Amino acid sequence: MKIGILTMYYPPEVGAPQRRLSELADFFVKNGHSVTVFTTFPNYPDGRLKGKYDQILFKNEINGIRIIRSYSHFRTDPGIFDRLASHLSFMLSSSIALVFSPQLDLLIVESPPLFLGLTGVFARIFKKSRMVFHVSDLWPDSIRELGALKNESCLKMLEWIEEFIYHRSAAIVAVTKGIHRNLKRRGFKRLAFIPNGVDLDRITVRADKCSLTLDRFGLTSTDFIALYAGTFGLAHPLELIIEAASRLEFKLPDLKFLLVGGGARFEEIRALAFKLSNVIVVPPVPMEEMDGLLSVADTLVLALKDLPLFSGALPSKIYEANGAGKPVLALLDGETRSYFEKSGGGEALGFGRADQLAGRLHYYYHHREELAVMGRKGRAYVEQKYSREALGRRYLRLFERIMKKRHQ
Repeated sequence: MKIGILTMYYPPEVGAPQRRLSELADFFVKNGHSVTVFTTFPNYPDGRLKGKYDQILFKNEINGIRIIRSYSHFRTDPGIFDRLASHLSFMLSSSIALVFSPQLDLLIVESPPLFLGLTGVFARIFKKSRMVFHVSDLWPDSIRELGALKNESCLKMLEWIEEFIYHRSAAIVAVTKGIHRNLKRRGFKRLAFIPNGVDLDRITVRADKCSLTLDRFGLTSTDFIALYAGTFGLAHPLELIIEAASRLEFKLPDLKFLLVGGGARFEEIRALAFKLSNVIVVPPVPMEEMDGLLSVADTLVLALKDLPLFSGALPSKIYEANGAGKPVLALLDGETRSYFEKSGGGEALGFGRADQLAGRLHYYYHHREELAVMGRKGRAYVEQKYSREALGRRYLRLFERIMKKRHQ
């Protein structure tokens, strides 16, 4: 099959969707399929270009994957209008790039941003490509609940666009059961549940703590390290992790919080942590350095806002952490709690519970073997249920069903 992937997020950027989509592209190529990735120039999360590119159109090939990069407005302002300018500009440029590209059988469209679904509809009409709409986050529900956009007329228009896209998709892939339930309840058809996962062959976390990583961040091998690696966004109340750190600063001085990433709230979170001796806040590291980060962590910590929508959330960072044999302490509930009850790879402490996070870190500081056991359980569960190869095969079976219907 000739498979296209349309996304704003792709390596060399660092992040969960970037890693997931590049691993899927590799899997498809290894299984004999042709893959073309349509993306923009690497600039996430800070809106700064990473590397040297002609910023109108750039084509190259890596490991048999054809990559076509086209223009987008780089986000430098955290506001919704700068975000929309970025999304809409890439929607237009990627539509033009698709026109002048070879024929595709299928186009996987990564959402958000929602507007890329319109590019997928364009490809469906003019290139006869079947669209597989991959829903990682429900738009406009999430921006409504986060308060990022309050104009009801704009939100109604986004809801219309959302339904327009869903009804023109050959399949809608939901990455969590919560998203799947939401779409099924609203009457959408052709739904598939394919969760996120991890390529276990790519994870090479050392058994000991990487001394180079420790030295880089001023840490020692005896420090107990709680790691957050991800987006500093509106949905991520990292001030709760800062609050937990403040509760433990003088009780456990060698318990360190390492927060790595970028986004709209990076400077705000760094300012909150400035006076704490046990918190280190740094910009994102390249993808090839992520294994070193994971190797120094005793546990990962996560937080999402206490919103009804996030009860159905299951962050893909959990799979990556568990795949590396690392446990997770998460200020979440709902689907995340269900996952941990089955996997044993972490604990869901409830939304907003900085006190619980501080308490559990204090406990595991003194019971580190229990934390290590949790990590081993998580690794075993991911191996069984969430390996990228197993999930890639689920995608291929879905594609085969779509193509079979097309030729009937």
